[in-house]
Formats: sequence, C-alpha cells, structure tokens
Amino acid sequence: MSEYASPDHVSSDDALLDRAVEYWGSYDEARRHLGLDIPEYETPALDAEQPGAFITLEDRAIAVKGLIEGICIINRAKGARESLGVQDSDFRSNSQHPELMCSGMDKRSNHATEAKTKHLDILNGSVAMGEAGFERSVIMSSRVDLKEELRPYEETGKIGSDRRRKLVTRVQKTVEVSEG
Repeated sequence: MSEYASPDHVSSDDALLDRAVEYWGSYDEARRHLGLDIPEYETPALDAEQPGAFITLEDRAIAVKGLIEGICIINRAKGARESLGVQDSDFRSNSQHPELMCSGMDKRSNHATEAKTKHLDILNGSVAMGEAGFERSVIMSSRVDLKEELRPYEETGKIGSDRRRKLVTRVQKTVEVSEG
C-alpha cells in the first residue's frame, strides 16, 4: 500500500476520501474499507407523540412580527440615545425633557429585548426541540444560527426598514395563502 492509500493520509486528504466514497458508494463504507473509525451519530429518539420541532405558519407570523416590532423599538431607543449626545439635534430641540424620554425609551427597549428573545425561541422551535430530546447545545446552536440569519433586519435606516417590512409582508402572505 502506498503512502497515499494509508489510513492516516486519507483522514487528512479529503480528495482521496471523496474518491473512495465514489468507489464504495458511501462515506461509512469507504472509511470501513480504509480502516478508519466510523463516527457515531447521535440522533434524538422521537416517538409519535413528540414529532420534533414544529411551528405553525400562524405562530411563525406572530413570532416574526414580534421580533420585528422589538427590533424597531430597540433601534428607536438607540437612535434617541445617539441624538441625545448631539447638542444641536432635532431630538433635543423638539423635546422638553430629552433625557427623561431616553430613559423611558431605554426601559421600553429592555422589555422589547426580553420579548424579542421569547419570539426568537418560538421561531426557532426551542421548546419543541427540547421536548423532542434535542440537546441544549444543539438548540442553542440553532438559535444562534437563526439570530445570525436575522441580523440584516436589525439594520437602521431605510434599507433595514424596507427589509423588515418585506419580511413581515411575505410571512403574512404565506399564512393567507396557506389558509385558502
């Protein structure tokens, strides 16, 4: 056996492993013939009463709308806080008590952050995943991925606003189409 066909070399050489998969038909079969360990795959045990993570289109629409509302409230509070730091800002000149307004907006932003977290869990199906037997690390990883996917919707300004509006419209239309 040449050095290129040795099991040690195959584990670091993806191209050779790919060729072996083509020859033997599957990843596990190729690893078995090359004398490499076959990784154990753990999947949660599911039964008929626990179908796994599932979210209805209506729940999805509610969660998306709640997330977007939370993002808007948080963005407004950030904008107000930034405007408070500018002496000649319209925010300062149009408000009698801009500091007090910012304080109230910050409190509302904190509540929106908590609500946003709950809506994110609904959208992710975190509870259903937990009930289905998924490990917490898998649920959190899925949640982080979803959060990353939603990051463009947190942009401020017209671009972010247009993205949020289109998302909510698209999700609501999906519900309407599914209902009839």
